[in-house]
Amino acid sequence: MRILVYARYYQLRSFLRNLTGLPGTVMHFITDFPESDIPGLRDGFYRHYQRGPSRNAEMEVDEDDIRNRCRLLRNLPEDQAKRMLRAMYDTIDGFLNPDAYDCVITPMVDNYITDLFARIAMTRGLRHIGLAVSYFPGYTLVTSYGEANPRRNVQEREIQVLLDLLLDDTFRRDYQPMREYSFRIHVQKVMRQIIRRTLFTVWRFTRRDPLHYHWVVPRFDAIHKSFTNYPSSSYFDKDWEERVCVTGRPVVYVPLAFTPESTTDYWVRDLRMIHYETAILKACEVLAQRYCVVVKEHPHILGIREKAFYKQLRRIPNVILVPPEVKSNYVLRFASHVLVGGGSVGVEATLRRKRVYTYCDRSYWFATSGARYLDPGKMELWPEVLMTPPRGIEDPGAFLEECLRSHIPFDFFNVSTSLPGRRDDLLAFLR
Repeated sequence: MRILVYARYYQLRSFLRNLTGLPGTVMHFITDFPESDIPGLRDGFYRHYQRGPSRNAEMEVDEDDIRNRCRLLRNLPEDQAKRMLRAMYDTIDGFLNPDAYDCVITPMVDNYITDLFARIAMTRGLRHIGLAVSYFPGYTLVTSYGEANPRRNVQEREIQVLLDLLLDDTFRRDYQPMREYSFRIHVQKVMRQIIRRTLFTVWRFTRRDPLHYHWVVPRFDAIHKSFTNYPSSSYFDKDWEERVCVTGRPVVYVPLAFTPESTTDYWVRDLRMIHYETAILKACEVLAQRYCVVVKEHPHILGIREKAFYKQLRRIPNVILVPPEVKSNYVLRFASHVLVGGGSVGVEATLRRKRVYTYCDRSYWFATSGARYLDPGKMELWPEVLMTPPRGIEDPGAFLEECLRSHIPFDFFNVSTSLPGRRDDLLAFLR
């Protein structure tokens, strides 16, 4: 099998270590800019960017959808965004010859570059395999846009080990170290991002790559940007448990997503949800007319999301804001209904047999969870829809097994581990 592999410059080591020499495959690697004997996208991109796109409007992919989903391109002037998109399209087109490859492997789609690789490959009849850090500790999710890709045979012992872990109400999947948030930590995070963005600005010019995605996108990314955007503890309800217990209404739990991120930008089909805070405010206003709406902030986005958003939530009657440090699995004890996108709370709520409703019908866990889809374009109907229980699951083990079939039991992106013992598991997705 002939495989084209695109790896970002900071992930190249993991891709080379884990994919080189995979039995029955011939791997060709490319990265962001030329590195030793590995071709890069940089030179071709600027060549096409300077002279203008060769195909103009005749691209074989949906240009507007790609631009609107990418958190960099949708924030740039339209002419510049289209020029960058078309230049990258022509650059990737030069590498992606359908007669030369059977498959394309990239990180999971989360920007216009990986989106182009996936769309062009699929349009030309090639398989696309995306790799992502998983909610399940020690696993790698195999997906392009969050969808299920059930190809692996799962061992019984895996299921039981994960069930014991996930059903523990004290469990929380932390993708970065967790510390109690304080103003001192907030200042440190802002300072760190100022230094990081300064360094990226230097790299953009010293490495002759002024439009490099990862060095430009921090302006629009989920990072700490402002010293004054510190979220006061007064925004959240310390007495939330008492208030929930006496509400007398059905409780809808709304765990907030980390945004912008692929689970909202790319997993959710409806582009209206990209304007996440606006959509959530409208959903809470609609649901709060009939339900008690319990909202909990994602702990990793404190100091990033605009604090004005919390003030707007607090003005909605029957909305309760849980302090971010409270673990989501504990909040689930109090909820009868759960409203999520494609995130991991959908898995946790399903395992606990809660009524799960989601505006993301593409997530790897959706089809097997029995959750009910909510159309973002018909939000005024959501209170009525929530009165009808979703199908749910009968066997938590069977549900988890189906989720794990889209995973490799190995952390692909952990630089301290290597794949050899799990090569058969990865090969299952290539067959």
